[in-house]
Amino acid sequence: MMRTYDSYKDSGIEWIGEIPRHWELVRLKNTGSLYSGLSGKSGDDFRDEDNPKNRYFIPFTNIFRNTYITQDNLGQVVIQEGETQNRVQRNDIFFLMSSEDYEDLGKTSILTDDYDELYLNSFCKGLRVIHPNVYPLYLNFQLSGYTHKKLISIEGSGFTRINLRQDKLLTTPVLLPPLSEQEQIVSYLDEKTSEIDKTIELENKKIELLNEYRKSLISNVVTGKIKVVSE
Repeated sequence: MMRTYDSYKDSGIEWIGEIPRHWELVRLKNTGSLYSGLSGKSGDDFRDEDNPKNRYFIPFTNIFRNTYITQDNLGQVVIQEGETQNRVQRNDIFFLMSSEDYEDLGKTSILTDDYDELYLNSFCKGLRVIHPNVYPLYLNFQLSGYTHKKLISIEGSGFTRINLRQDKLLTTPVLLPPLSEQEQIVSYLDEKTSEIDKTIELENKKIELLNEYRKSLISNVVTGKIKVVSE
C-alpha cells in the first residue's frame, strides 16, 4: 500500500526536493566500499573455452539488462593461479562505468545468489555494502530509479564513449529510511515491477504476432495467395 508521510524536510538537493523528515541522507561512499572489475586480461583469456582454469564472471550485458544478476547470463574467463582479482559476493551492487550514451551510464544490478568464485567484468565497479542500516536490495532500487540515474549520468564525460569517474559516483547522495521501511519498499517494488515485466512480456508477444501477421499478409497478397477485390 502506498501512502504519504506526515512531515517532510528539504533534502538540500534540487533534483530530490523534499524527503520524509525521519529519513537520512548520506553519500554513496558512506554505505560501503567500491572495487574494480577484472584487470590485465587479454581477448584470448575470454575465448579459451576449453581451458580448465576458466572461471565465471558477470558480463556487461547482465548488469545492463537486469535488476538482479541472472545465472543464465554469465561469461567465462581464464584466471591463472596467483592472480589478484576481486571476487564478488552476494548482495554486491554493480555499476556500468562506461557506456555509449548517458541513459545507460551508471546502470546498476545486484547479485542475490551465492558463488564460490565469481568475478566482475572490466569497465564495471562493484559496491560492497558495509553500513549496518543499508539494505543492499533497497539501495540498488534507489540507484536505478529515475532521480538517481539523472544524478549519476550528468557526471559522465567523453565523446565516443561516456565514462563515469569513481570519485563522482561515490559522492552520489542516497536516501536512508529506517531499515524496516527499506525492506517494505523492496517487497512492494519486487511485486509491482514483476507485474509490469509480465505485462511488457505479453505486449511484446502481441507485437511479435502482429509483425508476423503483417509479413504474412504482404507475402500472401503479392504472391497471389489472397485475391484483393475492390469494394
